[in-house]
Amino acid sequence: MLDRVLYVEDLLFTHPQLSLECWFYMLCHTDNTNRAYECLQQIKAMLRLGIRSPGWNMRSHVAKAKSNSVISKEIKWIEKLAQVITAEVRIAYSVVLQNVLNYTFLATN
Repeated sequence: MLDRVLYVEDLLFTHPQLSLECWFYMLCHTDNTNRAYECLQQIKAMLRLGIRSPGWNMRSHVAKAKSNSVISKEIKWIEKLAQVITAEVRIAYSVVLQNVLNYTFLATN
């Protein structure tokens, strides 16, 4: 069902926060490396547009990412990414996040 939501035409323009939240949710829950890469591409594009989701509670998704075999080894930057998405931290202040936005973690998988 989430796939149907992710690809709704104009979701990014009509509900940008929802779109960002859905892509982050998919990133934390996917068991597919290619899908994780796609999620990062989408998240990166939205962050560059300035889209954030202040106040969104991401704890359960970050907890799921910790047990996710595809991205669990990258949990430190997943936590940083969550902070940027919720507008707790600016991208410029997160050196760890620069690796996320450059997709370096998936290159070795």
